Amino acid sequence: LTLATTEKGYVAVGSEKGDIRLYDRLGVNAKSALPSIGDPIVGIDVSSDGRWLLATCKTYLLLIDVLIGSENKNAGSLGFEKYFDKDKKPKPIRLAIRAEHARYITESTGKAISFTVAHFNTGVNTKESSIVTSCGPYIISWSLKQILQGKTRSYTVKEYQAPIVADNFKYGSDSDVIYASTNDVRMLDRKRMVSANRALKGSSVVKKYE
Repeated sequence: LTLATTEKGYVAVGSEKGDIRLYDRLGVNAKSALPSIGDPIVGIDVSSDGRWLLATCKTYLLLIDVLIGSENKNAGSLGFEKYFDKDKKPKPIRLAIRAEHARYITESTGKAISFTVAHFNTGVNTKESSIVTSCGPYIISWSLKQILQGKTRSYTVKEYQAPIVADNFKYGSDSDVIYASTNDVRMLDRKRMVSANRALKGSSVVKKYE
């Protein structure tokens, strides 16, 4: 199991079976159970206000809005507080790198795609605006604003010499990314990251996308 909490103490739990359960406190039954996605969840993060869940699977991420919509009986509440109607549960937004970028990373590292646990930027009075994860020596970041505009295939990449084993945003910042390689810990200014096509332009399989 993997879990994350909000500022109010709400708890989100993801399982190896791919299901997610939402609790308003420990020691009670889940308020909401989201359908299994079929793949193990290796990590989970939640926005401080409890509205957004970020689940990490091996080759993709899922962004889930757990604010209960107007078509539900408990409209306006969070899935941590009330349940979704059975046939009106939230649909995750899937985040994955493009096939040609995945091929390039696989070819250059000799290993299959495997994301580290993804995180939102976070901090006191800081609204989440970015997502960061990594794969091999590549740090990958999405803008939450672009995702919500439907631009899920737009992300930035930064390559390093050594594989990244863990990464997260510096507390209170959406631009400073702290990352750990196999033998070092450093900080990256997210503004130095570039579009995936520029970062991976050395491969003949990378195509141009507008």
